[in-house]
Parts: sequence; C-alpha cells; structure tokens
Amino acid sequence: MTLLSKCPVCNHQSHQILAWGGYGYHVFDKIAGIQVDRAREPYSLFECSNCFYIFKPPCLSDNELLDLYSRSTDRASGAPSSSSEPSNDMRLMRLARLCEVTALTHSIGRRVLEVGCSNGAMLQQWGSDWVKSGIEPSRASAKVANQRGINVVGAHIGDLKCGQWDCIVSVDTVEHIIDPMSFFRCAKDLLAPGGIIITLTGDMSFGLARCAGSRYWYASFPEHISFLVPATFSYIAGKLNGQVIFSRLYRWGSPGALDGVQFLLQSIKYIIMYLVLSASRSLGFKGVISRRGFPVMTAHCDHSLTVMGRFQ
Repeated sequence: MTLLSKCPVCNHQSHQILAWGGYGYHVFDKIAGIQVDRAREPYSLFECSNCFYIFKPPCLSDNELLDLYSRSTDRASGAPSSSSEPSNDMRLMRLARLCEVTALTHSIGRRVLEVGCSNGAMLQQWGSDWVKSGIEPSRASAKVANQRGINVVGAHIGDLKCGQWDCIVSVDTVEHIIDPMSFFRCAKDLLAPGGIIITLTGDMSFGLARCAGSRYWYASFPEHISFLVPATFSYIAGKLNGQVIFSRLYRWGSPGALDGVQFLLQSIKYIIMYLVLSASRSLGFKGVISRRGFPVMTAHCDHSLTVMGRFQ
C-alpha cells in the first residue's frame, strides 16, 4: 500500500514507500493548544525503504500548521517549564545540560541558534559565554524568549537568508516538519565553517515503537508527522556532504530513586495494552479499547540525540 508519489526526504518513487505499523488514532483534537476538528481522524504511517524515513501524511498543510503555531500560547509562560511540577524543571535542566555539553564538545564557536526555542527556557540554562539566538513561530512564546535574553530572529528557518552560527539546536521540533530535508538544508546554509547541527527527536526504530507501530504514543500526537531514525540522519548528512559525528539515546524521565519503579510500571502498562489490543483485534471488537494507543514511555530510551557536522 502506498500513498505519496515520492519520499519527502530522498524523493524515491512510490513503490519504495510502504505502509508501516497499521492504523493509529490521535489522542488529542488540539494542535499547539488550539482545537482542530480534523486532528481526531485516524492515520497511517509510511516508511521509505531507501532512507528509512517514517512519516505521517499531515491532516493540515504546512501553512495551516505554521498559522496554528504562530497563534499558540501553550508555552508563553514565564515559568521555567510548561508545568509547575519540580520534576519537569529537573528534566529541563538535565536536557539543557546535555545539549550544552554536546555543543561544547563538538562546536568550535559560541554562537548558537535554537530552532523552535519556545519561551527560551532551554537556552536560558546555557552559560553566559554563548551568544544565543532563536527561531520561534509562536508570537507569545517569542516575546518571553526575548525577555530571557534570547534574540528571536524569525518565525521559520526558511525566513533567514543569511547567518553564521556555530551550533544549531533543534529539540523536539523536527517531528513537526513536513519537509525535513529542506529544514536541514536551510540549517546547513546558516552554519559558520565547522558548524554543527544538534537534533533531539523521538526514535521510531526503538524496539517497543516497532512493536506498537502507528499506535506508539509518540505518533499519536496530531502534530507529530516526521520520524527520523538513525539511518535517516545518516542519509541526510551524506546528502548535505556531512557526517553524523555523534549520536546517543535519550529518555525524558528524570533519573532518581523512583526511576526503576517508573520503568517497571510503564513496561507493565505497555504489556497489558499490547495484550488487550491483540485480543480486541482477534475478537473483532470495534469499541473504544480497540482505538487506544500505547502509554507514554518516559522511562525508556525512545529518543535520540544526533550531531551532524564536518560539512563540505
């Protein structure tokens, strides 16, 4: 079964685009906190057999999505995170530290641009020796980011015609983008010589994601439409005359005394859901249970951090 005439990343033809993971059902009817009726429609995922890019045909166009993001006020709070829970602030600090250490290790300069910088909370955690810039479509969030010392230079990476950044960071952004190849091509053009691109996103090659298919929790958000696995990053880096110079797995859960307990509980929930869904399919049950997705897996390493560089 195929849907598009060519792969959005490598442009290979439709016979290499295969249905992946069965049908899925979105858990929300909002995108960027804004009600969208079409967001509840069932979806399918597709995988390119050439570059292994996994994608979901979006329910909205690129311009419609950008309009929603520009009007969003979800992350316009001045608080360190979108939640007042201390655990979320700890996760933010841990993520910020990881991204900064990665940048310090692989970047030769201190000019950083975060694409999708939200309210600036992540870059605010970086040291004062960094010259910090951001791209953010949400006008409300961009205002807060500017107040935090992040120079918001645009709403979309395609708006920037020139730039010289040593490090471009994208955290939980690329999964929202319809055309990731154009995104990374624009990012490369904004780099100074020796610059790097750091990307953190969900990894659908993760074993449990492969098992759950389209019902995996990360795919169940209507705005999550692009899923780049390690092989896709290698393909993109090669096409941009660069390399993947570092990669590692990442999990959103905060380390601590209860970390093992969370891992166990989430694993048990996953197994139960797998058994329930399997039973509902075999019995032909079409009710609510058969439409449920798998639980969030924050205690599992289902994200990946990738550094691309050495561009020619």
